[in-house]
Amino acid sequence: MILITAKFPFGKAEPFIETELPYLAKYFNDILIISHDLKSSDLRNIPNNIKVHRCRYNLNFYEKILSLFQIFSKLFITERSFIKNNYNRNLSLGLIKTMIISLQNAKRLSKVYKNISNKKNPIFYSYWCNDSAIALAILRKKFYCKTISRIHGWDVYFEPSKYGYLPFRNLLSNNLDNIHSISVKGIDYCSKVWKVYDNNFVLSRLGINQTLSKKKINFSIKSKNEIVVVSCSNLIPLKRIDLIINSLSLLNVNQVKWVHFGTGEMFEDLKLLAAKNLPKSVNFIFMGNIPNFELMNWYSNNTVDLFINTSSTEGIPVSIMEAMSFGIPCFATNVGGVSEIVSNKNGVLFDENPTPQEIANSIMNYVNLSTADKKAIRLEAFFTWKEKFNANSNYTNFAEKLNDLCINF
Repeated sequence: MILITAKFPFGKAEPFIETELPYLAKYFNDILIISHDLKSSDLRNIPNNIKVHRCRYNLNFYEKILSLFQIFSKLFITERSFIKNNYNRNLSLGLIKTMIISLQNAKRLSKVYKNISNKKNPIFYSYWCNDSAIALAILRKKFYCKTISRIHGWDVYFEPSKYGYLPFRNLLSNNLDNIHSISVKGIDYCSKVWKVYDNNFVLSRLGINQTLSKKKINFSIKSKNEIVVVSCSNLIPLKRIDLIINSLSLLNVNQVKWVHFGTGEMFEDLKLLAAKNLPKSVNFIFMGNIPNFELMNWYSNNTVDLFINTSSTEGIPVSIMEAMSFGIPCFATNVGGVSEIVSNKNGVLFDENPTPQEIANSIMNYVNLSTADKKAIRLEAFFTWKEKFNANSNYTNFAEKLNDLCINF
């Protein structure tokens, strides 16, 4: 198997692959990870039967110039017709630029991946449905191999992208052996918006491990004055952490402790915003990026009242799975596949664009619930993880599907 990632196993990105990889290693004796991270020096632990190769992802300046010739490519012409006939859109300069850059890059990457692979009848697995996945679709047309890709959130939904378009979705659906969606909504969206047949789409949910059993998790509600709120995400605009800050500023409680895990381009700006807008009753801590095992240990050793996610776009957040595995109620916006994990039984499902006051009111409503009602919600959160997002069952099923794909080569 050849697994293509953005960064893993380098740096701290894509921590969820750490959970999936040991299951793949049980079914595939020979795994090569192609990582497109060329800068990070930190290497995470990986199983012994896995090798790593690093290669460049983006085009250089000269290759970008050459991409202009892709307007004469058969694949470009086919995509142009598909956009016009199925998306009812005329080609703008932005769309053309997206198409030719993506196609040039995918053709280059397909050659790189083929040259790296020295095994007979390999299975290529792109963790993201980006140019790497398009490269695999092109590769499969010319080279005897099996190809799959996952789809998550940003690589599914057109709306958050710069030009409201993701390139060559028809090529992907027609040429990859399988496209594994982490959510039902993702499959529905692809069928309706990508305008493709979904016969080769497979539901393959992500999952996380939980080392604590139900008996070791304390579902009782401690009597205390402080409310502990946790969030976990990159600090980038689409995560809307400012919405959390503005919501917490409206709470009518004696003491709140807000802990955020994750970092990003807005780290300093959001710290300043929190310091400016949050009252003294709200104690906030930005923890930055920490290894996944440290995050899970933190959950084990701290009592958390609720978890909050205010993203404008999502697949199904692993961060919510992690919180629910500890019986923590989750409050989240109804975007992407979030409604497949969050409900008003295990937390609160907001509208896509809630106001700070609506979020604050929901938090206060939960705070004022009886102990029995809070315990019921916490139990519901735990069982949501256990029944739908348990890594052992989800990744075992996923690895078995890939193994069957190889057996039927």
